[in-house]
Amino acid sequence: DGNHNRIIPGDDPKVTGIDPNIGDDPKATGSTLRRQGCKIQNFKIVLNISKFQTFQNNFEKSKKFKIFKRIDLVFDIYLSNSLKAATREKRGKGVRRRVAPQNKCPGRWSEFLKDALNKKELNEFLAERLSSMTYPEGRELYVTFEDKVLSNCEKTMPDCDHEEADSRLLHYAKHALNEGMTYINIVSNDTDVIILALGVYHKLKADHVFDEMTIEFGMGKNKREISIKTLLTL
Repeated sequence: DGNHNRIIPGDDPKVTGIDPNIGDDPKATGSTLRRQGCKIQNFKIVLNISKFQTFQNNFEKSKKFKIFKRIDLVFDIYLSNSLKAATREKRGKGVRRRVAPQNKCPGRWSEFLKDALNKKELNEFLAERLSSMTYPEGRELYVTFEDKVLSNCEKTMPDCDHEEADSRLLHYAKHALNEGMTYINIVSNDTDVIILALGVYHKLKADHVFDEMTIEFGMGKNKREISIKTLLTL
Protein backbone atom coordinates (compact mmCIF):
# COMPACT_ATOMS: atom_id res chain seq x y z
CA ASP A 1 0.00 0.00 0.00
CA GLY A 2 1.45 3.38 -1.00
CA ASN A 3 0.28 6.91 -0.41
CA HIS A 4 -1.62 7.79 -3.55
CA ASN A 5 -3.74 10.78 -4.39
CA ARG A 6 -6.13 11.50 -7.23
CA ILE A 7 -7.50 14.93 -8.02
CA ILE A 8 -10.39 15.15 -10.45
CA PRO A 9 -11.03 18.56 -12.03
CA GLY A 10 -13.76 19.92 -14.22
CA ASP A 11 -17.48 19.99 -14.80
CA ASP A 12 -17.98 20.83 -18.47
CA PRO A 13 -19.95 18.44 -20.74
CA LYS A 14 -16.87 16.30 -21.33
CA VAL A 15 -15.68 15.95 -17.77
CA THR A 16 -18.61 15.73 -15.37
CA GLY A 17 -19.75 12.72 -13.44
CA ILE A 18 -18.11 9.76 -11.81
CA ASP A 19 -16.90 6.94 -13.98
CA PRO A 20 -17.35 3.63 -12.13
CA ASN A 21 -13.95 2.59 -13.46
CA ILE A 22 -12.07 5.56 -11.96
CA GLY A 23 -9.14 4.10 -10.11
CA ASP A 24 -9.41 0.63 -11.64
CA ASP A 25 -6.14 0.75 -13.55
CA PRO A 26 -5.47 -2.65 -15.17
CA LYS A 27 -1.90 -1.56 -15.93
CA ALA A 28 -1.05 -0.74 -12.32
CA THR A 29 1.98 -2.69 -11.17
CA GLY A 30 3.40 -3.49 -7.77
CA SER A 31 6.04 -0.82 -8.15
CA THR A 32 3.36 1.73 -9.09
CA LEU A 33 1.35 0.87 -6.01
CA ARG A 34 4.36 1.36 -3.78
CA ARG A 35 5.02 4.88 -5.00
CA GLN A 36 3.83 7.72 -2.83
CA GLY A 37 1.83 9.63 -5.38
CA CYS A 38 -0.79 12.15 -6.32
CA LYS A 39 -3.16 11.16 -9.13
CA ILE A 40 -5.19 13.86 -10.85
CA GLN A 41 -7.99 12.82 -13.19
CA ASN A 42 -10.86 14.49 -15.00
CA PHE A 43 -14.47 13.61 -14.41
CA LYS A 44 -16.19 11.63 -17.13
CA ILE A 45 -19.87 11.62 -17.95
CA VAL A 46 -21.49 8.24 -17.47
CA LEU A 47 -24.26 8.30 -20.02
CA ASN A 48 -26.15 5.23 -18.87
CA ILE A 49 -26.86 6.28 -15.29
CA SER A 50 -30.50 6.92 -14.41
CA LYS A 51 -30.44 8.82 -11.10
CA PHE A 52 -28.05 11.20 -9.35
CA GLN A 53 -27.70 8.69 -6.52
CA THR A 54 -25.88 6.45 -9.02
CA PHE A 55 -22.93 8.85 -9.01
CA GLN A 56 -22.40 8.08 -5.33
CA ASN A 57 -23.02 4.36 -5.80
CA ASN A 58 -20.47 4.10 -8.61
CA PHE A 59 -17.88 5.94 -6.57
CA GLU A 60 -18.49 3.66 -3.59
CA LYS A 61 -18.20 0.47 -5.68
CA SER A 62 -15.04 1.47 -7.56
CA LYS A 63 -11.66 0.08 -6.53
CA LYS A 64 -9.85 3.42 -6.50
CA PHE A 65 -8.84 3.25 -2.85
CA LYS A 66 -7.07 -0.05 -3.45
CA ILE A 67 -4.68 2.00 -5.58
CA PHE A 68 -4.78 5.48 -4.09
CA LYS A 69 -4.48 6.60 -0.51
CA ARG A 70 -5.93 9.99 -1.31
CA ILE A 71 -8.39 11.20 -3.94
CA ASP A 72 -9.32 14.81 -4.67
CA LEU A 73 -12.43 15.82 -6.65
CA VAL A 74 -12.06 19.33 -8.03
CA PHE A 75 -14.85 21.43 -9.54
CA ASP A 76 -15.07 24.80 -11.22
CA ILE A 77 -16.77 27.42 -9.07
CA TYR A 78 -19.19 30.02 -10.41
CA LEU A 79 -18.94 33.60 -9.24
CA SER A 80 -21.74 36.05 -10.07
CA ASN A 81 -19.27 38.88 -10.74
CA SER A 82 -16.96 36.73 -12.83
CA LEU A 83 -15.66 37.91 -16.20
CA LYS A 84 -16.61 34.46 -17.50
CA ALA A 85 -20.27 34.92 -16.55
CA ALA A 86 -21.01 36.72 -19.84
CA THR A 87 -19.35 33.93 -21.82
CA ARG A 88 -21.44 31.32 -20.04
CA GLU A 89 -24.62 33.29 -20.72
CA LYS A 90 -23.85 33.23 -24.45
CA ARG A 91 -23.93 29.44 -24.34
CA GLY A 92 -27.61 29.58 -23.42
CA LYS A 93 -29.55 29.01 -20.23
CA GLY A 94 -29.92 25.27 -20.57
CA VAL A 95 -32.56 23.17 -18.83
CA ARG A 96 -33.04 23.53 -15.07
CA ARG A 97 -33.15 20.22 -13.20
CA ARG A 98 -32.94 19.95 -9.42
CA VAL A 99 -30.15 17.65 -8.22
CA ALA A 100 -31.42 15.18 -5.62
CA PRO A 101 -30.62 11.50 -4.96
CA GLN A 102 -33.75 10.00 -6.51
CA ASN A 103 -34.17 12.56 -9.28
CA LYS A 104 -33.49 11.36 -12.79
CA CYS A 105 -30.31 12.45 -14.51
CA PRO A 106 -30.73 14.61 -17.61
CA GLY A 107 -31.01 12.98 -20.99
CA ARG A 108 -28.91 15.77 -22.48
CA TRP A 109 -25.97 16.63 -20.23
CA SER A 110 -24.87 19.46 -22.50
CA GLU A 111 -28.13 21.31 -21.81
CA PHE A 112 -28.04 20.49 -18.10
CA LEU A 113 -24.51 21.87 -17.75
CA LYS A 114 -25.35 25.20 -19.35
CA ASP A 115 -27.23 26.11 -16.19
CA ALA A 116 -24.85 27.35 -13.48
CA LEU A 117 -27.29 26.43 -10.71
CA ASN A 118 -27.43 22.84 -11.98
CA LYS A 119 -23.66 22.59 -11.80
CA LYS A 120 -23.52 24.23 -8.39
CA GLU A 121 -26.07 21.77 -7.01
CA LEU A 122 -24.25 18.81 -8.55
CA ASN A 123 -21.00 19.95 -6.93
CA GLU A 124 -22.67 20.38 -3.54
CA PHE A 125 -24.48 17.04 -3.83
CA LEU A 126 -21.29 15.13 -4.61
CA ALA A 127 -19.19 17.02 -2.08
CA GLU A 128 -21.58 16.42 0.81
CA ARG A 129 -22.41 12.82 -0.10
CA LEU A 130 -18.93 11.58 -0.94
CA SER A 131 -17.15 13.29 1.94
CA SER A 132 -19.56 11.70 4.42
CA MET A 133 -19.02 8.15 3.15
CA THR A 134 -16.93 5.55 4.98
CA TYR A 135 -13.69 4.55 3.27
CA PRO A 136 -10.97 2.01 4.07
CA GLU A 137 -8.78 3.00 6.98
CA GLY A 138 -6.15 5.59 6.12
CA ARG A 139 -7.82 6.64 2.85
CA GLU A 140 -8.52 10.34 2.35
CA LEU A 141 -10.98 12.20 0.12
CA TYR A 142 -10.99 15.95 -0.57
CA VAL A 143 -13.83 17.58 -2.55
CA THR A 144 -14.36 21.14 -3.78
CA PHE A 145 -17.30 22.85 -2.05
CA GLU A 146 -17.53 26.36 -3.51
CA ASP A 147 -14.27 28.04 -2.42
CA LYS A 148 -13.76 25.54 0.39
CA VAL A 149 -12.82 21.87 0.61
CA LEU A 150 -14.75 19.08 2.32
CA SER A 151 -12.95 15.96 3.51
CA ASN A 152 -13.68 12.62 5.13
CA CYS A 153 -10.76 13.12 7.52
CA GLU A 154 -9.72 15.63 10.17
CA LYS A 155 -7.11 17.25 7.94
CA THR A 156 -8.03 20.52 6.29
CA MET A 157 -6.94 22.41 3.18
CA PRO A 158 -6.70 26.17 2.65
CA ASP A 159 -9.59 27.76 0.77
CA CYS A 160 -9.05 28.46 -2.92
CA ASP A 161 -10.76 31.21 -4.94
CA HIS A 162 -9.67 29.95 -8.39
CA GLU A 163 -12.69 29.62 -10.66
CA GLU A 164 -11.24 27.07 -13.05
CA ALA A 165 -10.66 23.48 -11.96
CA ASP A 166 -7.62 23.38 -14.25
CA SER A 167 -5.76 25.78 -11.96
CA ARG A 168 -7.46 24.70 -8.73
CA LEU A 169 -6.09 21.20 -9.15
CA LEU A 170 -2.55 22.56 -8.71
CA HIS A 171 -3.64 23.94 -5.33
CA TYR A 172 -4.68 20.41 -4.39
CA ALA A 173 -1.50 18.92 -5.83
CA LYS A 174 0.64 21.29 -3.78
CA HIS A 175 -1.27 20.29 -0.65
CA ALA A 176 -0.70 16.63 -1.50
CA LEU A 177 3.04 17.30 -1.84
CA ASN A 178 2.98 19.07 1.51
CA GLU A 179 1.49 15.88 2.92
CA GLY A 180 4.39 13.79 1.62
CA MET A 181 3.33 12.71 -1.85
CA THR A 182 6.33 12.05 -4.11
CA TYR A 183 4.63 11.19 -7.40
CA ILE A 184 2.03 13.28 -9.23
CA ASN A 185 0.00 11.85 -12.10
CA ILE A 186 -2.51 14.10 -13.87
CA VAL A 187 -5.14 12.55 -16.13
CA SER A 188 -6.59 15.13 -18.49
CA ASN A 189 -7.40 15.73 -22.15
CA ASP A 190 -7.11 19.48 -21.69
CA THR A 191 -3.89 20.96 -23.07
CA ASP A 192 -4.28 23.87 -20.64
CA VAL A 193 -3.46 21.47 -17.81
CA ILE A 194 -0.21 20.48 -19.53
CA ILE A 195 0.81 24.13 -19.92
CA LEU A 196 -0.03 24.88 -16.29
CA ALA A 197 1.91 21.84 -15.09
CA LEU A 198 4.94 22.91 -17.14
CA GLY A 199 4.70 26.38 -15.65
CA VAL A 200 4.68 25.31 -12.00
CA TYR A 201 6.96 22.27 -12.16
CA HIS A 202 10.24 24.00 -11.26
CA LYS A 203 8.60 25.92 -8.41
CA LEU A 204 7.10 22.73 -7.00
CA LYS A 205 10.41 20.95 -7.43
CA ALA A 206 12.24 23.72 -5.56
CA ASP A 207 9.81 23.57 -2.64
CA HIS A 208 9.20 19.81 -2.41
CA VAL A 209 11.03 16.54 -2.82
CA PHE A 210 9.18 14.37 -5.33
CA ASP A 211 10.13 11.91 -8.04
CA GLU A 212 7.93 12.71 -10.99
CA MET A 213 4.96 14.57 -12.42
CA THR A 214 3.24 12.91 -15.37
CA ILE A 215 0.11 13.55 -17.40
CA GLU A 216 -2.06 10.81 -18.90
CA PHE A 217 -3.37 12.35 -22.10
CA GLY A 218 -5.80 10.97 -24.66
CA MET A 219 -8.39 8.22 -24.59
CA GLY A 220 -8.54 4.53 -25.43
CA LYS A 221 -5.74 3.32 -27.69
CA ASN A 222 -4.45 6.89 -27.98
CA LYS A 223 -3.89 7.29 -24.24
CA ARG A 224 -0.29 7.94 -23.25
CA GLU A 225 1.60 9.10 -20.19
CA ILE A 226 3.69 12.23 -20.60
CA SER A 227 6.52 13.08 -18.23
CA ILE A 228 6.63 16.80 -17.40
CA LYS A 229 10.27 16.44 -16.42
CA THR A 230 11.05 14.94 -19.83
CA LEU A 231 9.10 17.65 -21.69
CA LEU A 232 11.14 20.34 -19.95
CA THR A 233 14.38 18.77 -21.15
CA LEU A 234 13.39 18.65 -24.83
